[in-house]
Amino acid sequence: DVDIFLTDDRYFRSEVDIPDSINGQQNTGKSYFGAMQMEWLKNSLLFSNATFKIIASGSQVLNPYADYDCMRHYSAEYNELMDFLSVQKIQGILFFSGDRHHSEIIKQGRDGMYPLYDVTISPFTAGVSKVRGAELNNEARIKGTLVEEQNFGKVTVSGKRNERILKIEFAGIKGDKLGEWGISENELK
Repeated sequence: DVDIFLTDDRYFRSEVDIPDSINGQQNTGKSYFGAMQMEWLKNSLLFSNATFKIIASGSQVLNPYADYDCMRHYSAEYNELMDFLSVQKIQGILFFSGDRHHSEIIKQGRDGMYPLYDVTISPFTAGVSKVRGAELNNEARIKGTLVEEQNFGKVTVSGKRNERILKIEFAGIKGDKLGEWGISENELK
């Protein structure tokens, strides 16, 4: 039911301050996953029959307000991946990320396709970072999913065949429930 694609968004990643565009053109030399890993990811997604396909990245992928590490700041590879998902009509995609020192779920609509979701869960033991500035009222964040304390996530998949539901529960460090969110496989088609 679930395939998890663990990516390395540090080793091949260019420095964030390298220009995202040069003379109005996307800087294809600025990498996030790198060419080999991007090719592996795309091929793996094409051959996956899993209901839910989780792409795990150390940093956020979809957040329009994220500073620094978010894949959106690497527009050539970001657009390559988004275009691939749309053209190939890959179903069941969810992004899982961390490194923000708070938890949230970001939703990004797409023309003629199901929306994409970036589930960010952190920190478990590190310090908490409160959301501030323009990101405080991030319209892409699903209401009720912002957690600004140490936490972890529990993921479960349940339901009959062709009616699976993936549920995420945010829990405090002592296991207390801080929130939950779920999505059916039919919402990712």
